[in-house]
Amino acid sequence: YASPNHKELIGQSAEEIIGTTINEVDMRLHRVAATNSQDDEGIEVMEAFHNTLAKRDEGNLMTYPFEHPDGTTRWFERRAHSFAGRDGERHVVVISRDVTERASAEQQLRLSEERYRIVADMSRDVIFETSEDGILRYASPTIDQVLGFAPEEIVGTSPFELVHPEDDERIRASFSKAIETNQQAAFPTCRIRHKD
Repeated sequence: YASPNHKELIGQSAEEIIGTTINEVDMRLHRVAATNSQDDEGIEVMEAFHNTLAKRDEGNLMTYPFEHPDGTTRWFERRAHSFAGRDGERHVVVISRDVTERASAEQQLRLSEERYRIVADMSRDVIFETSEDGILRYASPTIDQVLGFAPEEIVGTSPFELVHPEDDERIRASFSKAIETNQQAAFPTCRIRHKD
């Protein structure tokens, strides 16, 4: 059995693939990228199929690229379930969905984060990222040269703890304004405590 939307998603109609083997259907997959709780290694489609049979329940969740006959590369998320049929044999139901849009967005985010990291690593300025409650989530490596702290020493703390007490109120007000207005805010010149 294959669902009626098989032609739209995979490029082959249900009638074309019924009676063929998994290898024939998935010959364009080559080696696919697995996303599961055990590892991030590539896993073969047939291997995943046999794993599902062996587990006799739910197989790995896999996300992989698929070369559509129209020339585009699409991303699919697939999970397989194994069950005992009325004939007493094991059967596998495979549910796949097109996650191309999500995969593309995730890839763009990774590229953006990588560019951000490169800029932060090369800059002589100190770059902080905080959560809305003012907890440091990121500090660029230059913080070591400027303030004497390794990034891992202060990530998870509040940067306000380093601000001179006399400057604290002004800095917190600027931070609050940036959060409330969701706009860029200029922070006033202030004194910051060095590790020494």
